[in-house]
Amino acid sequence: MPIPLDLDPVLKAVEIAAILGSTATLLFKIGRTTERFEQVGRQQAVEISGLRSNIDKLNVLFIEQASAKTRADNHADRLNAHDRRFEIIDHRLDELRRGEGLIVKGAA
Repeated sequence: MPIPLDLDPVLKAVEIAAILGSTATLLFKIGRTTERFEQVGRQQAVEISGLRSNIDKLNVLFIEQASAKTRADNHADRLNAHDRRFEIIDHRLDELRRGEGLIVKGAA
């Protein structure tokens, strides 16, 4: 008499093996993805620190430029004041040439 063959336990074992295999594959892929994200994060950290150093250099340049502009503005103000004084002196000299300026008697 033939022995009845029950395939149900065998199919369940294959199903469990397939679930375990796909779970292992999923965990392996998640591990590789995590490693890639960590690598990208390290690379971006290096790039960000480089950008920070560039920003610090630009900050120093902006401060130097602003102080140079302030000095230039101060020099321009002084030059304008000197120009006004020279204009006043030139105007007074013209008045004296024409005899319109202040002439003090006995100054000679």
